[in-house]
Amino acid sequence: MNRTTTRFITLLFSLSVALPLLGQIFVFGQRVNMNVLDPSSWISSSNTGIFRQDGGAEFLGLSDGEYFPTPETDLLLSFNLPPQPLVQGGYRIISSDVIIQDQLRAMGSGAGLFNEHSRGMVLSPGMNSMFQPGNHLGEFSIEFWLYSGAPREGGSVFLWQGSSWTGTSPLFQQVNARVANRRLTWELDNFFVRGSENPQDHGFQGLRVELGQRTDLVPRRWSHHLLRYDPQRHILEYLVDGIPEALRYVTSDGTVTGNPYIPYIGELSEPALTIGRQLNGLLDDFRISSKWVEDPAVLGVSQDPGYVIFQRKDLIYPGARIQTINTQSLTPGATEANVYWFLSDVILNEIPRPGDPRWIPSGNTREFTQERGRFLYVMAEFLPDGRGLNRPGLQDLVIDYLTQPAPPAPSRIAVQVHDDGIQLSWDRVLRGDPEGYALYFGTRPNEYFGYSSVLGSSPVDLGNRTEIKIQGLEPGRVYYFRVATYNYSNNPVRGSHIPMNFSPEVSARVMR
Repeated sequence: MNRTTTRFITLLFSLSVALPLLGQIFVFGQRVNMNVLDPSSWISSSNTGIFRQDGGAEFLGLSDGEYFPTPETDLLLSFNLPPQPLVQGGYRIISSDVIIQDQLRAMGSGAGLFNEHSRGMVLSPGMNSMFQPGNHLGEFSIEFWLYSGAPREGGSVFLWQGSSWTGTSPLFQQVNARVANRRLTWELDNFFVRGSENPQDHGFQGLRVELGQRTDLVPRRWSHHLLRYDPQRHILEYLVDGIPEALRYVTSDGTVTGNPYIPYIGELSEPALTIGRQLNGLLDDFRISSKWVEDPAVLGVSQDPGYVIFQRKDLIYPGARIQTINTQSLTPGATEANVYWFLSDVILNEIPRPGDPRWIPSGNTREFTQERGRFLYVMAEFLPDGRGLNRPGLQDLVIDYLTQPAPPAPSRIAVQVHDDGIQLSWDRVLRGDPEGYALYFGTRPNEYFGYSSVLGSSPVDLGNRTEIKIQGLEPGRVYYFRVATYNYSNNPVRGSHIPMNFSPEVSARVMR
């Protein structure tokens, strides 16, 4: 009675006890761990990152709703990379008195810590920046995340100071977002002007605008602040956490019908912005945009889908089949964490993008028995739920798969010598899903480099034949023969790296 065994082996080099498996095919059960928490195991990713649960366990999940540069981005200041903040846009750092830490953050992996003694960050605008002296502005938005410690009088989140002409006298200008009396207030002194920059035309006439919070800042809590301006409607609006706090028509009489004032960066201004001077708190994701920001990123978790495509796994054996896909996922609320996969017997030059029909959902177990291949491709996809409070994630991804080792060889080869050649025959192999047989021959024992037969050089692919007459061999010479069996996994076309099993060697002398 034939008996086969199943060996469960992991690619982590752990070996379990051999177990009996009913049937006639030797099947090896193996396991691969996708190492989801190791970014070096990713080949492509979007809108994802590594995060930590309150209990300390890490997971791969959907990114924060932090901003990325767009054509309208004038300045994007993030605090993810110590020791210096990352400045994107047309600005450079002149000086920086900020500590980047990762214990308290609104977005990304860190935030900037300031205190009442901090000189803040001083940035210099480039030639095409909005705050370059002499620039007339159109639409704009200034926004940031603020974590207030114990708000003190005079702490400034954002400060720009400049000047122009009013007749023959300079006109002082200022934009100051400062914390006072536990509230944030925007003070815009002569930032909006009317008239001409030519002193002989009496210069500019400035306007003072002040917009402030109606409610106090909550200590030890992040809040999102946005100042935005629409020149078509002459509206300047201040929002906190996406909720309007104050609005002003920037006109001569403060109404929609008044004469408009426009934002102007005075031609006499020093090209510098100051962020976080004497501010007792933290800042994150500071952004200036040349547009009216309609939907600010006030939600903690991104509302765009994210994905990670992992490095392909070589399962060694062609024709491998998936057995189970085991995930340890986090799906709070209505979020989703989905896994997709497919197999291929060849290495793909281009990996399919998300949405490609080749990706198979892990829940489609019917494909486990139909899809075959040596190379495993896996993708994790994360879907938000619209609330911005729940983050889908993946902590572990382990895949069990089945492979077919080489089938057994014929146990006995019968040899007959004829005048016109040597006849070989054997019993058909019934185990291991054989697809065919290969004949090896040569003129020395265990050396099968024969080349003079009518069938061709050794080895000869015999297909499914179990009997063959070999002609054209050198008369009077002794030849040695072995027959090997192959199946899908070690078929020479796709699996020549998988060794074959050989029959016992037989020999015969060719008649003269």
